[in-house]
Amino acid sequence: VSSLDFGRKSIYLASAEVCGLILAQMAERGRDSSSSNLFFLIKNRVKRMFDNTKVDKALSSLEMIALNFPKVIDSFVVLIFANLKHLVSEYKVMALKLVLKRSEKISDVFKRIHPQVLTLDILSSAMDSIADKKLQPLLEIVGEIFPDHDNSVCRAKAYSFFMKVYEERESLRQYVRVSLLKGLSDPTEELRE
Repeated sequence: VSSLDFGRKSIYLASAEVCGLILAQMAERGRDSSSSNLFFLIKNRVKRMFDNTKVDKALSSLEMIALNFPKVIDSFVVLIFANLKHLVSEYKVMALKLVLKRSEKISDVFKRIHPQVLTLDILSSAMDSIADKKLQPLLEIVGEIFPDHDNSVCRAKAYSFFMKVYEERESLRQYVRVSLLKGLSDPTEELRE
C-alpha cells in the first residue's frame, strides 16, 4: 500500500493493480474485503491523493485497482464528480469511465452527489465522448431521479439534458421520451413551457 505514494508512475500503478488483486482474492474467499484494514488503508491513500490535488494519480490508481475490484469506485464517486470540472480531457474521460463502470451497481449515485446541477452539466458536455451503450444506463438513472427532484433547477437541467439527448442521439430517444413527457406536467409552469 505504501508504494501507492511512490513518485514513478509504473511503480504506483503496479502497486494499485496488486492492491486490487488482493481485495478481489479476499472477496473471492468470502471475506468482506470492503470492511478490511487493507481496504481502509487503500481508501485513505487514494483520498489523500485527491486532497493533495494529485487527482490524476488518484484516478490512475483507482482505474488499476478497479480492474480487479471495481467496488472500490463506490467510495469515490462524489470525489470524482467534484474534481471532474478541473480535469483535462484524458482524465475527464477516465473519471467518467470509472463512474460508468459502477453506474449500474450504484442506483443512488446522483442522490449522493451534492453538486447535482454541476453533475448534469458535466454529463451534458461529456455526452459526445460517451457511447450510446454506456450512456443508456446513465439516462435511466437520471430519468428515475431528476423528474421528481425537489429542486426545480435540477429538474430544468435534467430536462435540458434529455432534450439534448433527444435531438442528438436518435437511438436513445426511447430512453428520454417518458422523462420529457413528465416535464410537460411539471409543477413549475416555466419548466412545462
